[in-house]
This record gives sequence, C-alpha cells and structure tokens, in this order.
Amino acid sequence: MAVETKGAGDSRATLIQWIRPHLKPIILGFACVVAVVLIDLSLPLVFGGYLVDGVLLTRENYALLKWIALGGVVLFFIKGLFVYGQVYLMAYAGQRVVYDLRAKLYRQLLAMPLGQHARHKSGALVSRMTSDIGVIQNAVTAGLTDVALHSLTLVLIIVMLFVLNWRLALVSMAVVPLTAAAIRGYGGKIRHYTGRLQERIAGMSATLQESLEGIRIVKAYRMEQEREERLQHDNELSFGASMKSVQAMATVTPVVELVLVTGMMVVVWAGGRAVLGGGMTPGELVAFLAYLAMVTRPMSFLTRSFSLMQQAVSAAGRLQELLQAPVEREGDGGERLERVEGRVTFERVTFSYVPGKPVLRGVSLDIAPGETIALVGASGAGKSTLVNLLPRFYSPDSGRILIDGVDIARLDLGFLRRLIGLVPQDTLLFGMSIADNIAAGRDWITRDKIREAAELANAHEFISRLPNGYDTIIGERGATLSGGQRQRIAIARAVAGDPRILILDEATSALDPESEELVRDALMRAQAHRTTIIIAHRLSTVLGADRIVVLDKGTVAEIGTHAELMERGRIYPRLYRKQFGRAPQAEAGLAVQEA
Repeated sequence: MAVETKGAGDSRATLIQWIRPHLKPIILGFACVVAVVLIDLSLPLVFGGYLVDGVLLTRENYALLKWIALGGVVLFFIKGLFVYGQVYLMAYAGQRVVYDLRAKLYRQLLAMPLGQHARHKSGALVSRMTSDIGVIQNAVTAGLTDVALHSLTLVLIIVMLFVLNWRLALVSMAVVPLTAAAIRGYGGKIRHYTGRLQERIAGMSATLQESLEGIRIVKAYRMEQEREERLQHDNELSFGASMKSVQAMATVTPVVELVLVTGMMVVVWAGGRAVLGGGMTPGELVAFLAYLAMVTRPMSFLTRSFSLMQQAVSAAGRLQELLQAPVEREGDGGERLERVEGRVTFERVTFSYVPGKPVLRGVSLDIAPGETIALVGASGAGKSTLVNLLPRFYSPDSGRILIDGVDIARLDLGFLRRLIGLVPQDTLLFGMSIADNIAAGRDWITRDKIREAAELANAHEFISRLPNGYDTIIGERGATLSGGQRQRIAIARAVAGDPRILILDEATSALDPESEELVRDALMRAQAHRTTIIIAHRLSTVLGADRIVVLDKGTVAEIGTHAELMERGRIYPRLYRKQFGRAPQAEAGLAVQEA
C-alpha cells in the first residue's frame, strides 16, 4: 500500500514535538553524556602527556606512574556511573515517548470513521503501531544519545587538536567537508529506502493477519500454497527494500572512515616531520594522534545515528498521517432529544464509497415508531450500506436521515449511537468476561441490567452453567462458545442499553435448528416496542415484518407485506422463487395462512 509521507522538515518538527514533553530525563541524560565525554577526553592527556613525556621518556618519577595507574581506575569507575545514568535516563525517555505515542495512535484509530479504516488494511495499521513506533523508540533511546555523545565528543576532540597543534589541526580539518558531503548524500537515500521498507513490512503484516484471521477458510479450501506464495512475494519485496537501505548504510560508513584515515595519514607524515625537526615532543604527537584516532569512532557512530534518525523521521511522517486523519467525537456538542419515539426517515439519500459510483440513489423511506422493516434485495443492492448510514458510520453524499424529525447530523454522536442496538450476522466477541462483552464499555449498565438483557436473549441459562458465570473469560472472538451462544450474547449486548432502534443483520443463517429457535425467540422479544430494521439474506425471515422494502441497484424498488409483494411485486417474487422454487401464488396463500 502506497503511503504518502510528510516532508522531511515537517516530520522532523513532528518528532521534536513528541519528544518535547520528556525533556527533563533527556537533559539529565545529556548531562551524563557530557561527563562521559570529558572523562574519555582526559585519557589521551593522561597517557600521552604525563605517561610518555613525564615518566617513560625521563625513566624516573615512579610515584607519578603509580598515581596515573590509580587515577585511570578511578576515572573508569566514575565513567561507569555516568554511563549507567545516561543509558537509564535516555531509555526512560524513549519508553515514555513510545507510551504516549502508542496511546495517542490507538485512540486515533478507534476514533477514525469507518471510511478512514476502509482506506487502510488492518495489518498495515498494526505495522504502524509496532514497527514504526519501534523505530522511533530506537531513535530516542539510542539515536539521541549517540548524537549527543558523539557530537560533543567530536567538538571537544577538535578543540583539543587545536590546543595541541593548530597547524596539524588545520591539516586534519580538511577532510571534514568531504565527510559531511558523504553523510548528507547517503542520508537522503537511507530515508527513501527506509520509507519503502516500512511500506513493504506493512503489506506483509496485512497479508499475515488476513491469513491468520481466515485460517479456517485457508485450510478448508487448501489455500496454504496460495497464501504462502502471496506472503513470499511480500517477503521478497520487503527483502529487496531492506537490502537497498542496508546497502546505503553499509556504503556510507567505510566511505567516511576512508576519508578520515586518509586525513590521519597526512597528519602522521606532517607530525613525524615536526617531531624530527624539534617542533613537537613525541608525547604531544602521541596525544595528537590519539585524539585524531578518536575522531573515527564518533564520526562512524554519528553516521549510523544519522541513518537511525532518518528512519525515525520517515516513520514519524507515516504516523502523523494517521494522527491527522479525520475523527469522530462523542460529546461533540450536538443535540440530545428529550423523548425518543423511534421514527426513522430517509429523505432522498444518495451515498457512494467511490466518488462517481453511487451505491444508494435517492432512497426515501419512512419507518414508523415500533415498526419492523425488512430490507431485501440481491447482493450489492445497498442493504447494509443503508443501515450503516443510520449510526453515522458513514455520511450520505446528499439527502437526510432523521430520527423523530431531527437530522441525525445535528445529534450528538454518542447520544445517537446509544439509541441504536446492532446485532450483526458475523458476531464478534472480545477476549474478556461475558459481563464485559454484554456491557461493551458502557459503565452505566449495571449488573442487574446485564442479567436482564441476558434473560431476554435466552442466554442466562447457559451463562449460569459456565465455571464463573458472567465473569467467565471467553476466548479470542468468543471461540470457546458455540455459534448460537455467541449470537445470544450479541443480542443481549444490543438490548442492554435499552435502544429505541434495533438493526438486525441475518443472525440465524449459520445455526443448528435448536440454536436457531432460541435465537429467533430472543430476536422476537428484542424487537418488542422497538423500531426494527432487519437485513434479510434469507427471505424466510421476513414473514413477520410489518413491511418489506426491496432494494434494487441502490433504489427502493418495491414496498409492501409479503402477501402484497407476492401478488403484485416484480422483483420480490423472483427472489423468493430463486430461494424456494415455489410458485408465487402458492407462497402468497401460505403467507396468508401463516399470518
């Protein structure tokens, strides 16, 4: 999936914005970094100046040799304390940044409307939550530390070089512009390839998640080979993008080191001539070369840190893209109705998922309070789309949807969705207790209300037989329960909040006869005194509806009772014959008898 990232400058600003609230541990970590650098830079003076010139060349002053040895041990002990502080504080800051960012991103994903989710594969979103955030964590924890440590080290090394011998320092500085040019040139490539790599990883995660969620279908239809080949393809793309990034990172480090070593060899030649001519002491040249040798380490680490920061900038751009996506908010200041009767009105509603390709075309429909309406039609007629507009999962392109005469666009979103109960065909339960599944995050639903809802849904009896009753933790997606049990819990969840409007997707199509009877009875009781919209995939479920609405190619084609439509309908009798193979007249008589 192609992802457009923000500009590098905007992404850097975004990254800094996320880091800013955690500056205190970062500053303390930097203080430890300064201490570590100062200790490291004291070592060439101690072992170059004092040890070589003060002890080894004079062949005396053994007391100073003892203090140099003891001082070295003490310095490294103190350095260890500061290294611990540096690592701990920067890791703490990195973890806090990730904690805040993960919470913010998860909150954003939950708040995004369904239309936004439809634009992203769930596996790609999971990849951003894990892989991209991990890159940012590494950048804060290791990248910032390395940048601070090695930048400061490099600056102080250059200062010491000029203090020891400014002429040789000028010679050695000639390689700096070449080094900077190499880092800058490869940095852009690294950022580009890293962005492509994260996109490939997101695609692979999406394929993996899709395969695991549909593992029953994969096994039932022997799709293992196809799934393996698809993942292999994604894996190859990921490998190629990864190696491009690695190639850029692997090239820049030896290039930088070659430039630095070339400069060092020039200094060795010039410095050696200075010692032979009496312009420098051997100890000064040893100290100078020691400092110069220390330049390669910070430059090498800065190169890798620069690569890490480029990866973080790229990841920040992708995350910021999600964080800036439109969201829906409950408590948005909309209206709340004093009393709700439950009249639902669609006025000339048109909607399209893709601009220019409408799924619904000027749909008008008035549903009286307490009435049961069944929506039927061929696949793709717009049944599910129509009911998805009612809770504002999507917004119509034109037209209005009203509840008791009030446009739902004016209603508070939380209030609107509290009015509506939804029982889907494919029941999704969460890996938590049955009571929590029925309450579904609505903390105002009491334990008594949960039990009442379960009794209405014919679920209380089987729940009571479970080891921990309502506190029983069910498996992922309710895997430890049967299909009928899951459907009854879904019905209890829908009615627990006492909604005025009930939306029923065909909820009995995949159940055994005994479970189907229990679920049907629960659905009939749930519909009492509520405005109900049934999405009918099987026409045998619509006989009890007050009216049947036939949708055809996104428009309302026919409306009436079963008997009326069988007698004078054009599309409905054809749909009914296709399912049951009986003559329309016979079915009309049967429907009258059943009524």
